[in-house]
Amino acid sequence: RVHAATTLQSYFRGLIARREFHREYVLIVKLQSWWKGCLARERAAKTQQQLLDLRSRMEKSAAANVDESRRLINRLIAAVSELLSQKSVSNILHTCATLDMATELSQRCCEELAAAGAVAVLLELIRSVSRSVPDQQVLRHALSTLRNLARYPHLAHQLIQTPHCIQTVAIEFLKNKEEGYFIASELLKRLCRNPAGAKKLRGSSAILKRLNNL
Repeated sequence: RVHAATTLQSYFRGLIARREFHREYVLIVKLQSWWKGCLARERAAKTQQQLLDLRSRMEKSAAANVDESRRLINRLIAAVSELLSQKSVSNILHTCATLDMATELSQRCCEELAAAGAVAVLLELIRSVSRSVPDQQVLRHALSTLRNLARYPHLAHQLIQTPHCIQTVAIEFLKNKEEGYFIASELLKRLCRNPAGAKKLRGSSAILKRLNNL
């Protein structure tokens, strides 16, 4: 009888111990899950904040780039408007070199300058240059700027519609024996890819006669 009681007590003590162990195990698992959840939420919050900070920096950088681009274009437009009134050949050359580089790198710059009337100004400048070395450098940059604009079909069409553009470029192609010849040649080719440009060239009998005599 004593042995049976001892066995029964031992069984119940084991049952209670197992239940207590199971309860503590469940509590530990829940505590670990809660802690892991806290850590995960904290990491997610940090990551989200980092992403927001990165986005904010990118937006500020993009806005700064846009502002700088806008300022550059505004300065170029202002320089074009003063180009024909400039007396210093070095200043004219600097402006034309800057226009050449800017239009080579940026379609937007090409469009803004064309809209501001740069085509007519550059054509008048081309017609006014002399045979001096500085003037010929100005000529090359002016022709190259127009060539950059003519890369874009809608701007090539605008060039064609500008009075005397085809004739001016063709004359430089015919008379220039230096680097300007190659620039004028490429520019004329781009303009004549457009049927309207080819038609305008054919409509100039004087130019056609000189071309036929080459």
